[in-house]
Amino acid sequence: MNPLEQFPQVRPVVPGDYMAIRQAAEQDGHGPPVAPTHAVWLDDQIVGAVGINSVPLYTLWLDSKRMKPRGTMGVLNLIENTLRMEEREVVATIINQGSPFLPVAARLGYLAAPESALFFKRL
Repeated sequence: MNPLEQFPQVRPVVPGDYMAIRQAAEQDGHGPPVAPTHAVWLDDQIVGAVGINSVPLYTLWLDSKRMKPRGTMGVLNLIENTLRMEEREVVATIINQGSPFLPVAARLGYLAAPESALFFKRL
C-alpha cells in the first residue's frame, strides 16, 4: 500500500466532480458546497471540497446618516456589475447585525448562509 493513500489528497475539481461533490455532501447531511475549486479524496472517494478564493467577498461601510437608499443602491450596483463583468456568478458580503442593510438584504437577492459565521485568521 502506498503510504500516501492513507492521507486525504486535495485535487483541482474537474467537470465530473461537481455532481459527485454535491451528492457526497448531501449523503453526509450537508448542503452543497459553494463554488468548490478542489475536491478532497480519500480511498478513491470524495470526502470533502474546498473553495479557494472562489467567491469574491466584499466589505462595505457607508455612513448611515448621510447615505440615502438611492446612493446605496448605486454603490451596490457598481460592485455587482464590476463582478459580473469579471464573469463572476456569486458574490459574498459581511452584514453586521446593526446594519440598516440587514433588513432589506433578502429583498435585494442576498441570502444568509445558514448556521454559518465568517472567521478571520491573520497569517
